[in-house]
Parts: sequence; C-alpha cells; structure tokens
Amino acid sequence: MNLQKNREVYQHFLRDLDSFATGSRPEDITNYSDRVWHILLNTSDFVADEHMLEGHSDYARNVSRLLYRLTQNRRARIKREIGGSYREMTSERRAFEELADTVSLLRDFVVPMRVSPANFTTALVNDVYNLSLAHVQSVVNMAIDEYFDNTETFNAKTTSTRLARRAFDTRESYDSTPGSLEGVVGIRLKLVSDSLQDIDHKKPRDFELVPTKPKEIMHKRKATGNLIKQLPLDYVPDFIVPIAQGGIELGVQLDSHYHSQGHRTVCYPVMFSIKTRRHLRPRMFADRLFLEQAQDKSHLVTEDWITTGRTLIGVVGDLTARQPQDVRVATIKRDPSSLDHPILGKYEIYAGEISKYTGPKTDQTR
Repeated sequence: MNLQKNREVYQHFLRDLDSFATGSRPEDITNYSDRVWHILLNTSDFVADEHMLEGHSDYARNVSRLLYRLTQNRRARIKREIGGSYREMTSERRAFEELADTVSLLRDFVVPMRVSPANFTTALVNDVYNLSLAHVQSVVNMAIDEYFDNTETFNAKTTSTRLARRAFDTRESYDSTPGSLEGVVGIRLKLVSDSLQDIDHKKPRDFELVPTKPKEIMHKRKATGNLIKQLPLDYVPDFIVPIAQGGIELGVQLDSHYHSQGHRTVCYPVMFSIKTRRHLRPRMFADRLFLEQAQDKSHLVTEDWITTGRTLIGVVGDLTARQPQDVRVATIKRDPSSLDHPILGKYEIYAGEISKYTGPKTDQTR
C-alpha cells in the first residue's frame, strides 16, 4: 500500500515538472519536492526507474534522474570513527560528484521553479557547504600524497577554498533570507557553480575516503562569533592558513569574513601531522610554492581546538622560519592546559572559548 502511495506521489511530482517545462509553476511543488526527497532517502524498496519516466518531458526525466542519483549516493555514505566520534564518509570522487549534482539540482530545478525553503532545500544547501569542505580536505590529502607538483598544489588548494568560501556565503544567505532561493542566494549559487568549472574533475580519487560533514563541536557557531569579535579591526592577514582537518572550516569562514569587508585574503590549507599512516614526512613538503611567498606576509593559522599544541607548533614554526611579517592563531576552542605553553606564548592567539578537551588526541580514521 505504501509503495503504491509513494508511486502516486512521485508521479504527481513528475507532472509538476512537466507543467514547469510548458511554462507554468505548480503551487504544490515545494510540498511534493519535500515528500519525494523523503521517499528516496528513506524507502529502500522504492526505485525510480526509467519505466516511471515514460511519457514525461525531458526536463522531468533529467531532474528525476539527477535527484535519484543524488539520494542514492547519499544513502551509500558509510560511517567511520574519527577521533572518537562517528562521521559520515564517502570516497573523494563521490563527494565531488555529489557536490556537482547538488549544485546542478539547485541551479536547474530549485531556483528556477522558486521552490520555497523546506527540509529538501535546506538539506541541499547544507550539502553544498559540507561537500565543498570535503573537497578542500580531498585536495589536502592529494597534495600530501604528491598527486600535484608545486604549482598544481598551490592552485588546487586556493581554488578549493574559494569554492568553499562561496558555498559558505550561499548557506549564510539562505539561512538569513526568508522566502524563495532567488535573489542573493541565486547569485551566490551561481558563483559556486562557476568555481566548480575551475576544478579538475578527474583528480578526486575513488579509493580514499573523506568526511561529508565537518566535525561537530558544541556551541561552535557561538564560539566562532566570539572569536571574530576578538579580531582587531586594523588586522588583515595576507594568508589564512587552516590546519587540516579540523581548521579548514574556521579558515573558510574567516576568509569569508575578510572578503565581506572588501579584503582579498588567500586561504591556503596545510597538513602537518605525525598521527596517521599517511604522513610519513610531517613537514609541509608539498607547500614549497606557498612557503616561498611567506616572507614579509601576515599569516593567520586556524585550528578547531588547541589541545596539546604539537601540531600547531609545527605549522607556526615552519611559517616563522620564513621571516614573515607576523604569525597569529585563531581557534574555535582552546584547552586550558595549553595556556601556559612556553612556545605558544610567543604568538597572539584568538580563542572563541576556553574549554577542556576530553576526547582522544588523534585524527586517525578507523
């Protein structure tokens, strides 16, 4: 019975798409988009096959195929333990394909059909942001595994963070703009779509996993807001340097903060860790072109949570050795045990919250 009802809902959705293809906008499109999204994500025995698409417009068939592929890839994500908590993961390649499909669905269906904000649209906009962060992590992973030469590394990293910054701006506009996804949200989404064209789609790998959502930190938004309030008004870094994995999200958000004020900071993520099997050479050997530009520049290094400070000391040490103008640090949270660290005491550190870290001090994937 439920299967037949789901088929009826899906056929109604397809007829709405047919109506739009002929020039009219169905009033119930938001409702049926939400219901179809729920069916495809949560009903294992429902298959939107080609037989269901017979007799419908090219537009309806194309949107249906895209939506079905996207939801099935979402269902295929796996859960792995990272640093004591479970995170959704997928392959680097599939994460990028999901990102491209999500942007296409928003650009070609949600925006032109003026679908109102609902669970469906919120999930898509959040995925654009989350999967863009996943792509940044993928690029950092590939750089550490020497998939790029020096010039390719610099370009790939800065291109990936520009994409993530634009995705963050899109999500923020969506959250603050009631009504449809037209206007500012549509414009920002167009910039995300443009950024995707600058990326080598063949690079992401299908044999390495990447998280599809950033790590959850209690009161993360509030702490990030507190941190931004601490930044001096006359301080503008040349480079924002997120430490992967945890510092990527904060780095992208601070990059957005400075760009919104008309500054042209460059967000360049680095990997510096001896905690996993991947990092046989923990120094930033993949970032020589970036390090060559570090002299006389101001650098803001970002972390999600300073605990022991070992990783942070490695990064600021490499930067300081290049005779920069200055090196400062921004972190969402800081463990009080790091406050008296003799080396970290030499640097200006902005922390959104002082909070004891009780989890395992490892980023190893299990």
